[in-house]
Amino acid sequence: MDFETDVPQRTILTEKSRQCVPYVISRMTEARADRDIQSAGCAFLSSLCSMGGELPAFLLDNGAVGVISVATKALGIESDFQEVAEAGAWALWKLSAAWKQSEEPLALDVASIVHGLGVLGVVSMRYYESEIRTCLYGFALNVCGTDGLVLEDFPPVCDLLSSLQQNPSGESADLLAALCSHYPESCEDVLVGLDLPVVIEMLGSGDDLVLEPLISILVTVTENSVDAKRRLALDEVLSELVSTLPSTASDKNKCFILLDLTMSLMDGIAIPPQGLYHSILACLEHSVSDDTLRTYILRSTKDMVVLLEPIEEVAVLIPWLQHRIETLRFEVQERIEACNLVWAMASKRQIKDDALLRGLLVSVLSFMREFNGKAGQPLDITVLDVTGGALSGIALCIREFPIGLESHQIDTFIGAVYQARSYGAKAVNFVMAVLVAIWHFCFLHETELLREGVIVFLCDIMEDFKDYPRIQEKGCAIFAQLASAESLQISISIAEARGIELIVQAMDTHPTDLLIHSEASKAIAHLSTEKDVRTLVGALGGINSVLGGISRFSHSPIFLERAYSALLNLSSDVAEYLLDTQLMVRTIIQTLMLHPESGSLRENGLGILQNLCMKGLDAKEAVAAEGGIASTVNAMEQYLVTPNVVERGFSTLWSLAVLPANQKRIAQVGAIDIVVSAMYASTEHKHVQIEGCGCLFALALDPANRAAIRCAGGVEALTLSATVHYNKEEFQVEVCKLMACLSTPSDGQHEQISISQDEVDVVLFAMENFAQTEEVQVHGCEALVNFLKASNSAAIVSEFHAAMDVAVDTAAASIFGAQCEILANEFKMLLEQFSL
Repeated sequence: MDFETDVPQRTILTEKSRQCVPYVISRMTEARADRDIQSAGCAFLSSLCSMGGELPAFLLDNGAVGVISVATKALGIESDFQEVAEAGAWALWKLSAAWKQSEEPLALDVASIVHGLGVLGVVSMRYYESEIRTCLYGFALNVCGTDGLVLEDFPPVCDLLSSLQQNPSGESADLLAALCSHYPESCEDVLVGLDLPVVIEMLGSGDDLVLEPLISILVTVTENSVDAKRRLALDEVLSELVSTLPSTASDKNKCFILLDLTMSLMDGIAIPPQGLYHSILACLEHSVSDDTLRTYILRSTKDMVVLLEPIEEVAVLIPWLQHRIETLRFEVQERIEACNLVWAMASKRQIKDDALLRGLLVSVLSFMREFNGKAGQPLDITVLDVTGGALSGIALCIREFPIGLESHQIDTFIGAVYQARSYGAKAVNFVMAVLVAIWHFCFLHETELLREGVIVFLCDIMEDFKDYPRIQEKGCAIFAQLASAESLQISISIAEARGIELIVQAMDTHPTDLLIHSEASKAIAHLSTEKDVRTLVGALGGINSVLGGISRFSHSPIFLERAYSALLNLSSDVAEYLLDTQLMVRTIIQTLMLHPESGSLRENGLGILQNLCMKGLDAKEAVAAEGGIASTVNAMEQYLVTPNVVERGFSTLWSLAVLPANQKRIAQVGAIDIVVSAMYASTEHKHVQIEGCGCLFALALDPANRAAIRCAGGVEALTLSATVHYNKEEFQVEVCKLMACLSTPSDGQHEQISISQDEVDVVLFAMENFAQTEEVQVHGCEALVNFLKASNSAAIVSEFHAAMDVAVDTAAASIFGAQCEILANEFKMLLEQFSL
């Protein structure tokens, strides 16, 4: 009778069996010492388990596991009952399977499970070659992970590994994998027991019966133990895995798990094993009929490329990928994954051949054009996303390995963006990727992009996607790159296309976005080299937008560098009504204090303050009132040996000192000593010295400051610089001018000043060597007149009267005589007081 097909008979038998079960279990429990009852009962219950259906669950609920375990153990120690013991072992296995598969909770407690495991373990040791060991592993696998069980309740790992090596396809492999998954502490035992040479030998065997279970175990071990992964990630193991890959191309499941294992092990290394990408190529070429497998291989390879260090071998994949991307007959999803892999490779600069780049660019743009909504196919935003990403990576590589960019290629990606922009948020990733590509192309193909209308395109996109910060950031970055040439034509084109308005709008729309403000400030810094642009930025409120960014992002030195550069240009000649001088001064001073380590910030910050000081007396007062003097002096002190900072500092103090009140304020913060020290520190730099002389001259207009300058060594610093730059006319003018000022009696009483011979030498030298320079002659005469009013004038006259007299006469007789004549007369009158 066939119980599988004869349902009525099966139902009757099942019902009668259910009626007998309680009695049989009761008798087996009462008569544990009776081998005949145990044997008959175990055989009966085992046969019921084989019937399936609801009987295994019924047996579980009636405590069958316990009595079968007892019977199996008792019978298993006697050779006459081996067959019945095997039946009991099979019954336990089947009962555990019913318990595992049941959707309803069944009666199988931890104590019963542990007892069953122990019984099967003991009996399997007696009948080592029997099926009982298989039952043990099956039972253990079904109960693995049950709450309350620990690793020690299961068969020892060493026994399982021994069984695995004898029968790789048996249940021991699955049980080892399950133990590693549920009890990670077993991973170490598994790894030690496997022995790496044995693992390598098994991997290289090529035997499917060995490979599949071994790889399954290794995958589980590496997923659950970092230490195990580290120990397995050896060149020998990875090399065997890589060399095995091509042979799995015809077996999807095996290829999947082998790729997973390879990926898992490479997670802890930097450089991929040799031959990896050749093996992957072989897999792709051999998996001709399985799109799913190829797609999985492509995804896994992309992850590897992202994870590992770049190597040249990856280039072997490019011809295959290019063919896949550009060939219409292949599945779209597979072409997408191929494009994704190109994206990953290119983003890591792994494509280093201009011919390969040229071919990929053509293929990717062809795929993009196919699904842009105009070539017959409906617009596919997923295809556009991956082709845009690949394009951005290719553009990055082209910066290092240049190739041409043709007009129709630019039209393709610009046109695709115009087609996709109506998709709004769904198109953001694609638009962003194309903008990244354009930014890279700007470094080599600016002319081609401009010719194809990239400025108008950028303005359209920034307007359409004004609420998307990353698009605004990249748009500003492209404007900054285009404007970096500081071409009048480009700046005007950007302004006329509303580009500047959109840059300012980006900052105002996204006031808390550092990246947008950084790129926008950089763009404005380049664009504002033109006066009309500076005026436009000011009229649009761009200056306040930049200042607002400085206040919010004062922690970012890179942003501040760009913002300061922008303000340095904008503050130069923008109308005062467009400037909030106090706000700008306050903002600059506050941020300068936060970054004392940045010399370039100091230089530009002082330049901004200098520009503001040039706006008039009110501006000078405002700069001083907001702490501009102390900030300038501190900057100079911190960067005393940095000529650019010192020069800006001199210029700023010079402009501030034009206001008499500021002359005293500057002296009060110890600036005179700093200025003199800075003169000494930058003696060889002519322009710094010129600005320093101008600064000292403005300060020396205050009588008290003249004495302080002399006291601080200002005259000595000046004479040293005059010697170094003896042939620089412009500097010698400033020297004579400052000498004349410093030698002016402080209160009209010449006894207060003592003149050194070096001062006289410096002035006479300048007048002799620059006889045709009006300012040298005029200021030289002024200085010589003042020298005769010095407290030590007698000594000066005794030493230099002849040379001084000649110098004055020469100046008076020159073409500048009209201006020097009064000074010459005064000089003669003073000279008569001395007995010569």
